[in-house]
Amino acid sequence: AEHSLSMARLAAKVCEHYDYLDRSLLISGALLHDVGKISELEVGATFEYSVDGRLFGHMVIGFEIVKSAADRLGLQGDVNVKRLLHMILSHQGKKEYSAPVEPEFEEAFALYFIDELDSKLNAISRIRSKPENQGRPFSDWVQLLGGFLYLERKEPSSDNPESD
Repeated sequence: AEHSLSMARLAAKVCEHYDYLDRSLLISGALLHDVGKISELEVGATFEYSVDGRLFGHMVIGFEIVKSAADRLGLQGDVNVKRLLHMILSHQGKKEYSAPVEPEFEEAFALYFIDELDSKLNAISRIRSKPENQGRPFSDWVQLLGGFLYLERKEPSSDNPESD
């Protein structure tokens, strides 16, 4: 939920810059893109994949959840429902990243990039905060990033935030 809310905030900012994007659609996509994880994962002492999670994955499960809700509301064939369903299926961007389909319109591309930005920067923040990384120039290999993270940095000055 935290990731989806963060993405929705980013989506609103992206729509301020690219004012031709459908704000409601992009924010809806951000909030619902991972809804299938509710059934994909089982919560216990740890997170484990459910049978349906392993067989179908969260994108297909999410597609079914949203499509069923739209059908119950009588929205079969609605163009924005189709677009939202496509965004759920394509939010991982490429078939080699397990997306059933790749993005086909502006909001779908934006959702993919927002998801990438949010997930990668959150991962980097977690890596930086690990005690074992304090004082090191580089992290250990990070699979998600496909490399090492350079850890040395000068903290930004709070004296003049517009100096950059």
